[in-house]
Formats: sequence, structure tokens, C-alpha cells
Amino acid sequence: MIQGLDKVAERAAKLEEREEAKRKAGGRMSDAATLTDDTGRRWKRNVNLAIIGTILIGGSFAAVMFWWSNRQTVNPRELRAQTQETLSKFVAMGNRLKGFEEGDSITPEKARDAFLKLVESDLKTLNDEITRDKERKKKDGQFRTPDKMMTSDLNSLTKMQTMKDAWGQPLVFAMADADTVKISAVGKPGVEQLEPVTVRLRAAGKPPAPEKEKGSK
Repeated sequence: MIQGLDKVAERAAKLEEREEAKRKAGGRMSDAATLTDDTGRRWKRNVNLAIIGTILIGGSFAAVMFWWSNRQTVNPRELRAQTQETLSKFVAMGNRLKGFEEGDSITPEKARDAFLKLVESDLKTLNDEITRDKERKKKDGQFRTPDKMMTSDLNSLTKMQTMKDAWGQPLVFAMADADTVKISAVGKPGVEQLEPVTVRLRAAGKPPAPEKEKGSK
């Protein structure tokens, strides 16, 4: 009887040990599954970050290469020559300016506005002429090369309309005297500046008659 009870107790102890072993094994498997899941999420996040970083670096590199291939490098001497040409054309245009009567005060702003109005008028006339020339070409049905003179004048007037030098700096208008305007190009630091040009906007007034000396007849 006692031996039977001992065997039952022994079997119960072994069964309990097996159950305990199963529980322990199940906990380890759960911990392993949790660890694997966290590791997978970290890998996924790292892969996504790596893909995004690669795309950003590639896009930046492509943008830099596009800018490098399309950038325009202009010789400072060429810009200086273009500015000199613009100033010379303003001098030549000065003889055609009208509207400054004797006794009117001339200011740099008035002089600048007068030049701008004349440039815009010439530009409109030239554009109308170009339009008529295109219509003639279309009517003739024959291909003709564009008029080089018109193209050159159009480019010059377009530059003059901006009232800027070749570096993109505004031209400076100042009065040299009551009847003469001075136009200067600021240019760019480190580049030799051009000499200002002067344009007489109207003939100088007659000097006042000298006073008669006292006692003269």
C-alpha cells in the first residue's frame, strides 16, 4: 500500500517537472520571438533610412551636376566691354532726347526716365518691324535668315531697358552740371571700373550780359 503511494507521488513529481520544463521552454520561445520581432523592426527601419539617404544623396549629386554643366562662365573683360557698349549707346541716344526746355530743372531721375522712355519707344518700333518682317517671310513662303542688324539692335535695346551694367548692377545717374547728366557703372569689386560718360541734355543757356562799368557811356 505504501509502495503504491510512493510510486504515485513519484509519478506526480515527474509530471510536475515535465510541466515546469514545458513552461520554461515556452517562456524562452516567447522571449526569443519578441527579440526576433524587435530585431526585424530595427532592420526594416535601418533599410528604409538607407534607401531615403541614398535617394537624397543621388538627387543632390544630380542637381549639382546639372548646375555645373549649365553654368555660364563669362570673362570679366567681356562683361566690361558689354557695359562700355551700353554706356556708349546712351551717349549716342542723348542727342535725340527732347523735353528739357530752357529754365527747367533737370534731375537724375528725370534724365533716367527720359532715357528709359526713348529706349522703350525704340524697342516697340523694332519689335513691330520684326513682326512685319516675319509676316513677309511667311507670305513669301521662303526661308530667310534673321536680320543680323535687327537681332543686334534688339539685344542692345533689351540690355539698355534694364538700366543695368553687364554684372546686373543698376547704372548710376547723377548731374555733372545743370544741363549734363553723368552715367556711371558700378561694376563688380575687384574689376577695374569704367570711366563715367556724360551726356548734355540741352544746350547751355546764354551767359548773362556783363554789367556796364559805372561812368561808362
